[in-house]
Amino acid sequence: MRYLEVSGEIDKDNQLIIDRSLEVIKPQRVEIDIWFRDDDEEDCPEPTKEEILDSFREGYRDCLMGNVSPLSELWDDIMIQTTGEINDRGQLVLDSPLETLCERSLTLTKPQYVAVVIRFVNSSKYEEEFTERVQQEGYKTLVKEVSRSGL
Repeated sequence: MRYLEVSGEIDKDNQLIIDRSLEVIKPQRVEIDIWFRDDDEEDCPEPTKEEILDSFREGYRDCLMGNVSPLSELWDDIMIQTTGEINDRGQLVLDSPLETLCERSLTLTKPQYVAVVIRFVNSSKYEEEFTERVQQEGYKTLVKEVSRSGL
């Protein structure tokens, strides 16, 4: 079992389009985790280094004073787990429309940028080819082992 993290977009037809081809992965069944925002707000600009440091300092002071929130209250995104296949063109095809997978009401009013995590069964040959290609082409991709018990 392998783990691959890629980003993509959900279009107006609720189809998931990943940012790049997965052509080094043979066609197969995959499990897919999708993270996306639950609102229509535009993406915030990247914070500056000074803003990051200020936020860290403020958080550190809050922690020292005991003003902390449980981790479960910090997430405002929705996570969906589903299955799908990578076809022979390297495209990810979900088994079910996204709106049928969400526990709460989900209305996608526009295409959204999403983060996608893919777990797949792979041979060492494909693993080596994929890792080599990631290194050569400079993808910002995380590939790591996932034990069967971690599913």
